[in-house]
Amino acid sequence: MLNGVNFTVQRGEKWGILGHNGAGKSTLLRIIGGVEMPTSGHVEMDMSVSWPLAFSGAFQGSLSGLDNLRFIARIYNRDYDEMRRFVDDFSELGQHLREPVKNYSSGMKARLAFALSIAIEFDSYLIDEVAMVGDARFAERCRQELFEKRKDRALVIVSHSMEYIRDVCDHSMVLQDGKMTICNSVQEGIDTYNKLLTGKVLKERTSETDKHYINTFQFPAGEKTVSTDPSSIQNKIVTEEDVELLFQSILKRSVNNDEYRAQCVRSKTTVLEMINQLLNSEEFYLIAKNDVDSRSNSLLVSRSDILGENYRNPTTLRVNQSNIKRVLIVGSCLSEAWANAVPSLEETFETELYLFSNDLPEQPVHPIGSYNFQILQIPIRNVLPDGAFAKIQQGDMQAHQDLLDHVKSATRMLLRSGLRWNQQYGITTFVFSFILPQQNYIGKMLDRYSIENPVHFIEELNKFIAEEIKKYTNVFFYDINDTMASVGRQYINEDMITSFNHGSMIGDFDFEFDQNRLEVVQRAPEIYDAEITLFLKSGWNELIAMYRIVRQVDSVKMVVVDIDDTLWRGVIAEHAPSEMPTTEGWPRAFWETLLLLKRRGIILAIISKNEETVVREAWPHIMGKMISLDDFAVRRINWRQKSENMKEILQIVNVLPNSVVFIDDNPAQRSDIKSIYPDMRVLGGNPILWRHILLAAAETQTSKISSESSNRTEMIKAQVEREDFKNSVSQEEFIKSLDIKYEEIEINDVENEGFFRSFELLNKTNQFNTTGERWSQEACQAAFAQGMKFVSFKVEDKFTAYGLVVVALVQQNEIKQFIMSCRVMGLGVEEHVTRTLLKKMRDAGYSFATARLVETEKNLPCRSIFKANGFALTETQNEISWWEYADLQALRPADI
Repeated sequence: MLNGVNFTVQRGEKWGILGHNGAGKSTLLRIIGGVEMPTSGHVEMDMSVSWPLAFSGAFQGSLSGLDNLRFIARIYNRDYDEMRRFVDDFSELGQHLREPVKNYSSGMKARLAFALSIAIEFDSYLIDEVAMVGDARFAERCRQELFEKRKDRALVIVSHSMEYIRDVCDHSMVLQDGKMTICNSVQEGIDTYNKLLTGKVLKERTSETDKHYINTFQFPAGEKTVSTDPSSIQNKIVTEEDVELLFQSILKRSVNNDEYRAQCVRSKTTVLEMINQLLNSEEFYLIAKNDVDSRSNSLLVSRSDILGENYRNPTTLRVNQSNIKRVLIVGSCLSEAWANAVPSLEETFETELYLFSNDLPEQPVHPIGSYNFQILQIPIRNVLPDGAFAKIQQGDMQAHQDLLDHVKSATRMLLRSGLRWNQQYGITTFVFSFILPQQNYIGKMLDRYSIENPVHFIEELNKFIAEEIKKYTNVFFYDINDTMASVGRQYINEDMITSFNHGSMIGDFDFEFDQNRLEVVQRAPEIYDAEITLFLKSGWNELIAMYRIVRQVDSVKMVVVDIDDTLWRGVIAEHAPSEMPTTEGWPRAFWETLLLLKRRGIILAIISKNEETVVREAWPHIMGKMISLDDFAVRRINWRQKSENMKEILQIVNVLPNSVVFIDDNPAQRSDIKSIYPDMRVLGGNPILWRHILLAAAETQTSKISSESSNRTEMIKAQVEREDFKNSVSQEEFIKSLDIKYEEIEINDVENEGFFRSFELLNKTNQFNTTGERWSQEACQAAFAQGMKFVSFKVEDKFTAYGLVVVALVQQNEIKQFIMSCRVMGLGVEEHVTRTLLKKMRDAGYSFATARLVETEKNLPCRSIFKANGFALTETQNEISWWEYADLQALRPADI
C-alpha cells in the first residue's frame, strides 16, 4: 500500500496529504497514529500524537460510550469526570452515552470518537476528512476546536479536497499508488494532484475516445471510408479536410492555421497519429481539467440535500423556490408549535393561526387568494374524551365499536367545520392525521389488528379521515406519523408521559408545577433527547413538498440513463455477461426505481456509448426478467456523442431539457451534457443515492396518476413508429392516413372526471401553451363560477390512443388559453380544435371571437396558431398580443 514514504513533521506545522481514493492516505494516518503497524520501516515521535480523529475502530461495542471513555481516560491518565463533562457537552449524545456503542449509528460513533480525540490535549492531531461528520453546526464546532483553539498544534490532514488543503495547511505532499511526492508549497501540491486527476480522466477517456473517433470517422462529404476495418481507417493519411474534422470533433474548434493543416498532410500524418496528437495536447488537457473540476460542483449530491429535515423530501432535483408567501393554520396548541417553527425553515413565510377552540370567522384576515395553502389539524382530544378508551371492559368489542363510531362522527363534524374555507374558496388544504400511540398499552402480545389495541383504534380513525376528505375537492391527507417515524418516534411522541388522546409532542409545559417535590425532577425533553425542531422542520418540508407536487413545480417528465456502471454494475465490453459483477444491491434497487417512475408516468430512455448488438445479447443474462429494453421508450446505443443522442431524444419525445434528469457514472459525460443543456438536471457519483432521490423527491411525483400518464411509454413508442411512417410519405398523405378521431369534453366543475388530467396538462405544458399561465384548483373553481369552462379533447389515430391532450380555456367568445400536448404536434390537431371552438361560439350566437397570446421563453411552437386559423392581430403590448376572428358567420363547412 505504501512504499518509500519518508517525511518529518515539526511542531506547529500543518501538513496536507492529497491523493485519490485508494492512494493510501488513510492507511498512512493509521500507521502514524499507531492503529496499524508497518510491515517495514518505523515511525519516530518526540511529541504526542492523537489517533485519527473520529476513528472508532477501537471501541468495545458491548460497552457503553461512558465505559469506553473511562477506559481511554485510564490509558492516557486523564481525569475521568473532566473528560466526561467535555465529551457529554461536545458530542451532544445525551442519554446515548449510557447505551452500548454497538447500537450507535456511524454518525454517533464518529461524534463520540471526535469528542474523545479533542478531550485529550495532544501535540499533534491526525485528521481524515472523511471522518468529519454531523450537521453544519457540529462541523463548525469541530473547526473551531481544531483550527482556532489548537492553532499552535501540528496537524496532518489527508484529503482529496484541494480547497480544504489550501485553507488549512502550510505544507503539502501527494500520494499516488503508495508513493509520496513532497511539494515546495501547498499550491504546488494542488497542481500536482490536479494533473494526476486529469491524467486519470484522460486515461479513462482515451480508451473509448480512440475507438469512438476511429469508428465514427467520416470524410467531409459525409460518406464513411471504403473499408469498415478500424485498422485501415486509423492508418489512413489525413487530408486537410480530415485535420479540420478532427479538430472540430476533439477540440471543438477550427484549426485556424492553414500552414499547420498543410504540414500535417505533407508529413503524411495518419488518422490515429492525429488523434493521439490532439488528445495529448495542452489544450485537450485543459478541457479534461474542466471536467475534473466539475466533480466538485453541483453535479454531485450534497449530504444536506438528502439527510436531516430533507430525508423524506430530498432537494437535489429542486431548481425553483416554492414561492410560498402565507399559510393558514387551523388546529390546536400543537399547531402553535408548527407556526413557531417557520422562521427556522430555509424558505420562510407568514402563518395565520386559528384554534378549534374558537369558531372560524366568515373569512380570514387577508384576502383568500393571498394564502398558498391551508393546514388542518383536528385535536384528537376534542373527539376522544379523556379516559373514554381506558374505561371500556377488555373483550367488549361492541363498546369499542360504539366509541369508534362516536369518534368518527365527531371527526366528520370537525372536518366539515375546518374545511369551510376550502368549500367556499377552494383553497388547497392538507389535513393532518392523528398521532399514533407507540405501542399497544393493553399488552404487546395481544391482537395487533383489533380495535381493542389503541394503536389500531387510531389507525382506523386515520383511515376514516383519508376516506372522508375524498368527498372534498383540493384536500389532501398528511400522515404526520410518517414524519415521526423517519425522525424517530421515541424522540417526539409524548404518549409515554401523557394520555394518548393528548396527541402532541414531548414537552415540559407542566414542569413548573413540580418544582417543590422532595426529589429534583428533570425536564421531559432532556430525559428523552427530544428532537422537536428536527421533526417540525421535517414536517414543514413534507407539506412544502406536497404543495410543490400539487403545483407541479420543477416536475420531471423523462429520466435518461447510461448503461455501463449506471444501469448495471461493471462494463460489458470488459466482461462476458456471465462474468459481470453482481446485480445485488443498488443495481436491482435502481431497476425497481425506474419501473416505479414509469408507473408514475415518467418516460424512460437510454443513452449509452456501446455496441447495441452487444447490449441486446447481454441484457437477458444480466437483467433477467426484471426490467426489459422495451420499458425504455427511446434508446440510443451507439458511439456518437451523448449530447447528439440527447438532442434526438428531446426532439422525438418533445420535452424541454429542464424536464429531464440525466444519470451517468462518468463526470465528463455529465459535464458535457450540462454544458450543452444547462437547465437539465444530472445525477452521478454514488449510485446508492439515486433511488432515494428519484423516488422521494417531489419533482418526480404527482397528486394523481391519470391513464394518459401511466400509458406514456406506449404512446411514445407509437409516436416513434408514427414519425418513421411520416418520413416515408407526403405530409398530406400522412395526415389523411392517420384516421384521427376526437372526443370533446366540456368541464365546468373541478369534480368532473376529466378535470384532473386537464389540470395536469395545463400546469405541465410549456411549449404549446398560448400564455404559459399556471392555475391552482382554487383559481379554476373561481373561474368556473364566473362562466369559464375547459373544452378538452381526447385524440387517437391508427397508431395509438393519446388520451386527453388538448385543453382550451374558453369564456363566452374568448379563447383565454390554449394548451396542447407535444405528442400530437404536427397532426393538424390544433387546427381542428380551433375550428371546433369557433363553430361552438357561432352556434352560441356570437358574431366574432377573440384570443390572447403571451410570448414566453418556451412557447415558440404555438405562436402562429391564431394567425394560421384566420385571426387578425388587433393590438400588441410587449410580449402580449390580442387577436380577433371578425366574422364567425363566414365560417364555411370546409373550415370546420
